[in-house]
Amino acid sequence: MREQYDVVVLGAGPAGLATAITIRRESGATVLIADSGTAARERFGESVAPHLLVPLKQLGVLDEFRAGGHATCPGSASIWGGDRVGYNDYILSPTGLAWRLQRRAFDEMLTRAARESGAELCWATRYLLSIRDEKGPRLLLSNPEGKSEVRGRWIVDATGPDARFSQHAGARRIVDDRMYGLARYATILTGNMSMQILMEADEEGWWYAARLPDDRVVILFATEVETARRLKSRGHEGFERSLRATKLIAPMIGKLELERKEYFATPIYSSRLDRPEGTDWLAVGDAAASYDPIVARGITKALEDGVAAGRRIIKELEEGVAAGGRNAERSQGTGSYSEHIAARFLIYAETRARLYEIARRNSPFWQKRRDRSRAMVARSNER
Repeated sequence: MREQYDVVVLGAGPAGLATAITIRRESGATVLIADSGTAARERFGESVAPHLLVPLKQLGVLDEFRAGGHATCPGSASIWGGDRVGYNDYILSPTGLAWRLQRRAFDEMLTRAARESGAELCWATRYLLSIRDEKGPRLLLSNPEGKSEVRGRWIVDATGPDARFSQHAGARRIVDDRMYGLARYATILTGNMSMQILMEADEEGWWYAARLPDDRVVILFATEVETARRLKSRGHEGFERSLRATKLIAPMIGKLELERKEYFATPIYSSRLDRPEGTDWLAVGDAAASYDPIVARGITKALEDGVAAGRRIIKELEEGVAAGGRNAERSQGTGSYSEHIAARFLIYAETRARLYEIARRNSPFWQKRRDRSRAMVARSNER
């Protein structure tokens, strides 16, 4: 690790990697990517819409993606607005079929593309804090070998909903909603399951199930934090008991023989930064705005952010905007990148509100989501 880079990217998820790939492939800028985790880890998110292919083409990895063993998704089956199963098919969609990712292979593809583009990548490297002086931001990083300092003319915050650098830089996280997701991955030994997405609403939250291309199945339950704690207090049996009560998913899963069950838990935020950029930094992906997975936009959003942020930074570097910058408008979060993030968040808020409205369930979980979705749309429209 050197002492100085043109760009330091904090976080090696899809958003951070896409930013680094764009900068390296479209300029000669030096890029460091620092991530606190390890390269081989399970990430949530595998169902993506057809327009994922657009940013993949911009990143130059579309051919590799097509050859990567990912599967198309024909549509979804759900019990949502009532007690009957409804279907939504992609077969006649003008944008094509949706995709079901082999998520680890997808992440490895982006990591490989970043390395091949010339970006430096350091795993197990945690961002601790930043100190600003006349030369710009100085980052303190920590890895198993100790602590080190690094400078970047530009900093990209891809640290997820925590947005740690952005908040250190004075941005404020606005949380519209917080849920908790309990998930189970398992390997299919025998039995068959459609590649359709399965969705089901119940009184305490909603369920999602999908078959993965590597003969695994994932099931996610999104619910209130308190409900998740209650289920977790009973061990895995709490999750399994609630799953067995589902009307659509349980009968489908019951036809399968499964092994190697692994359980995970994660917070689910609907949130955004009050300003996703400053004079010499940008937030991307979930750091800029995190979405409820019910809208299935997380991965595509991350890649779109990376491409947009990368091109924005290239332009600024070419125009010689140094750290400490001359663009006061951008420092207040009113630049074109901020406008793009805000406009997209409004579209998301409207979509999310519509999905919770049509569930037509009157339990506290659903009433709270409807009220918050309406308030979120109202606030977005006021801006």
